[in-house]
Amino acid sequence: MLLLFANAKGGSGKTTLSLATAGEAEARGMRCLVIDLDVQGNATEHLIGTDDPLRPAGDGGRAIYRTIMDGDPLQVVPVRPGLDLVPAGLRTQSLADELNRVAGNRTEVIASSFSGLRHAMHVATAGYDIVVIDTPPSEQSHGLLDCMMVVADAVVIPTKISKDDITGAVKLLQRLAALDRLGVDYARPLGAVLVSAPTGARRIEARAEADLALITRHIPLFNSRIRYRPAPISEASRRHQTLQQIYTSLPTDAERLQALRTRLTDAEHLTRSSAAKTVQEHADLFDEIIARFNQDAAA
Repeated sequence: MLLLFANAKGGSGKTTLSLATAGEAEARGMRCLVIDLDVQGNATEHLIGTDDPLRPAGDGGRAIYRTIMDGDPLQVVPVRPGLDLVPAGLRTQSLADELNRVAGNRTEVIASSFSGLRHAMHVATAGYDIVVIDTPPSEQSHGLLDCMMVVADAVVIPTKISKDDITGAVKLLQRLAALDRLGVDYARPLGAVLVSAPTGARRIEARAEADLALITRHIPLFNSRIRYRPAPISEASRRHQTLQQIYTSLPTDAERLQALRTRLTDAEHLTRSSAAKTVQEHADLFDEIIARFNQDAAA
């Protein structure tokens, strides 16, 4: 399955969900590939970062550029035995610019180009159980996003409780409708997921669900909610690990208490019990995504 996380607005939680989904797949013994297509390269930095802004991680997006534009074999960076990465970087913007020009061609040329790339990417990634694609905002790279929506099997739309995020989700649905008019295969929208939801704020969440009616009249809302708990995600990024790895590396509450009592070491500021909630939310969402994909495939 090639799974796309997309919203026309930036900062809507695409990278966090992409990495959490990849980490969950890896933890379950699946072979996973992350394709980073955001010029900022946040997923790349998270997984293989150098922590030096003058020495960015990866190849700057050159490999994925050559694969898409020149038909070269897909080159990946091994992260761990079950997880590989196709990095992004400055060259990703050149790719976006090229695909924006392709998107300005006649309808039949666009359809032919996109369909050819879909076939090529499915062949190139056939050895993976799941391919997770992190995308840029469409306003910056509409041709690249359209191309990846044709390549992918399914798309999940993350949105926060804000008018701009919801508007971005609506714009993405409009782009899917435009692809439908091209007459090509494209990603099935599995649903929208509410991210960064405030904990214990049912009234705010209920209002957000009402606002999301613009989206949910067309696609369902996932039952899973990703609550606003920035500490585990920030720590995972700092350590270049997945949420699953952070969780398993943390001491239990009893071990943390013992460390505080003996002063043998500085106790972790992040506890396993607090990280467990974030890990479980993403695991629940992963289960929903797989179930919906399988249901759609069987229909």
